[in-house]
Amino acid sequence: MIRSRLWIVVVCAVGIVGGAACSDSGFKLVPPSGNPRQNVMVIDTGIDLSAADLQGRVSAIYTETCAADSGGPASDAGSMPAVDGGPAFDALKQQLLTELAQPDDSCDLKPGISAKPDPMPTIAKFKLRWNAMVRANEVPSQVFTGDEISQLKTPIDNEMQTFAYHGTATSTTVSHENPDARLVLVERELASESSLMTGFDCIVQSDIDQAVDLLSDPQVYAASVAQPAQIDTQIAEAQTTYKVGVVNESFGAESRQTLEALQVTAKCPQPIDLSAYFALIDKMTNAHNATIAGPSILTVQAAGNDGVEIDTGADSLSCDLGDPKDLLVGSYDPLTLARNTFSNYGACVNVYAPGQDIVVEYAGGWLLFPDGTSFASPLTARYASMDTAVPSPFDPAAARTAVLSVIGQQNQFLPVNLFPQDFFYAPAQTTTDFVVPLAASRVAHQAPSHRPPPHLLTQHELHRVLGPLNRVRRLLHGR
Repeated sequence: MIRSRLWIVVVCAVGIVGGAACSDSGFKLVPPSGNPRQNVMVIDTGIDLSAADLQGRVSAIYTETCAADSGGPASDAGSMPAVDGGPAFDALKQQLLTELAQPDDSCDLKPGISAKPDPMPTIAKFKLRWNAMVRANEVPSQVFTGDEISQLKTPIDNEMQTFAYHGTATSTTVSHENPDARLVLVERELASESSLMTGFDCIVQSDIDQAVDLLSDPQVYAASVAQPAQIDTQIAEAQTTYKVGVVNESFGAESRQTLEALQVTAKCPQPIDLSAYFALIDKMTNAHNATIAGPSILTVQAAGNDGVEIDTGADSLSCDLGDPKDLLVGSYDPLTLARNTFSNYGACVNVYAPGQDIVVEYAGGWLLFPDGTSFASPLTARYASMDTAVPSPFDPAAARTAVLSVIGQQNQFLPVNLFPQDFFYAPAQTTTDFVVPLAASRVAHQAPSHRPPPHLLTQHELHRVLGPLNRVRRLLHGR
């Protein structure tokens, strides 16, 4: 659909469960399902409510914002001795306990999601033909002239590389050909380009070790686990109001190895080892999550696209070994039936779903075909929401068991035939018209060596991963 005007989304009656809500643009909120399995919360970035697959499927819309979380100043590794015990350690501990006694109000949830413009307005005249090409599994040279291809190439390649409207693609993946699904959409605020490096730039190992020592103290650990967070309460209230049974989180978390590599990217003088810090924060996060009052939820998460082995919380904060209400999803190529080289794997990953050349509805009504565990995850959440083998009343552990009962015993793959074929872009011909997407340049059954779009961190993720470390750094360096 080509939009000729700006869509203005006006939220009305967001808190009302029993009736539909409406907006001046024609977008309507609908009541949630009486079956929690069919009520799916999607937490992601860049959600365009005008997407066709969202119409008649959305019960509530929210936007989450978080304050920027800057770290302390970089320091010389030898300039400050470690505070291992005694009065200095006790003083730091008391300061930290005082801070942890205050509720964390750094993130807030507000009703509504802003309107989104067509991300590729300069080529809007080609949209209908492009979408028809994707649905027909054709390549650009079969549909467009050489001059038209030259006009299409840069905007589409750029959008595929940045993928700023990630949440539009993941939410429509859940709702596509899923008429009983009812979505609760939470749009998360992207971190600014400089936020990651500002919060992470040139951390020294002594600060990391000091943070681990302080956060491992029994009193500090207990206070960290117990610290109430405003956003947790707000999300839980929304889940209760709209009877949410399944949550999809495709934004994922950067792996430990990726964050350690940022030291090299930033040309820092020393390497760092975050394994002990990650293991502690993962344990602390899981313990904190267990304290949150709310409905019983099956959480489906993307495993990440770093291509690394994640076996414990020391490798990834998305790892929760043994949690009966959590599914961590890797991806495989639906054409070659091989695990994608970009997909994280290991003991933390519970299941793999198709994650290459997945046809998604993007912002502005465009059909694109990206790669990534970000799309394997909502395919899994979609299946869980439709799985009639899940007993009633809804139980997330039983839903998880039902999903895992259909995976391959050797490869942990959800079979391709569980999903509509129009999810998969697999043209018979090849082309060199585009650099990205590269799906059209496949030859026979050989998978390409391309990777998904770069991971875009949210302010929430920066706060979750780096917040505890930055808090200690500020205390250590007198800020």
